[in-house]
Amino acid sequence: QEQDLRLTSEIARHIAERDRGEAEAQFRAVFQQASVGVALCALDGEILESNAALQSMLGFTADDLRHRSFGALAAGGDDRTGRPDGDGERLIRRKNASPLWVEQTTTQAVASDRRTIAVIRMIQNIEGRKNAEGRLRFDATHDALTGLHNRKYFDDAVDAAVVASGNCGSPSFA
Repeated sequence: QEQDLRLTSEIARHIAERDRGEAEAQFRAVFQQASVGVALCALDGEILESNAALQSMLGFTADDLRHRSFGALAAGGDDRTGRPDGDGERLIRRKNASPLWVEQTTTQAVASDRRTIAVIRMIQNIEGRKNAEGRLRFDATHDALTGLHNRKYFDDAVDAAVVASGNCGSPSFA
């Protein structure tokens, strides 16, 4: 019986190692083939690994990004919007120093003992969306034919001036 117990334990250990190896291989495949940029970061923000999509998006090689602080990619300090955990829109710099608007989603890599061991950052290029939003804002406040400010722009400017003057009460017609 002791030998059977030892054999059963050895088989269980072998199966667990095989399953762990398969899970790691699946993670690696998803990580490398993801269509969005993915960075595996240490808890202090240091980039440990990056996928091809992130490297292509930013113009860096894997070696360029490895050991670089993710925060060092920020364009001009802490310019994140969104929740304080780092998720949301963020302006970062490519290798050639040009700015790039991205949407960042952050998740924690947790060990079997529920301890956070790394941070996974998923980065999606939202430059097209930001350009479209800017164009919509411009179109809403400018005449399509002349490009000059329109009535909406004027109304918004008057409202802002009234608020800035501190005279926000209702008009007096006495």
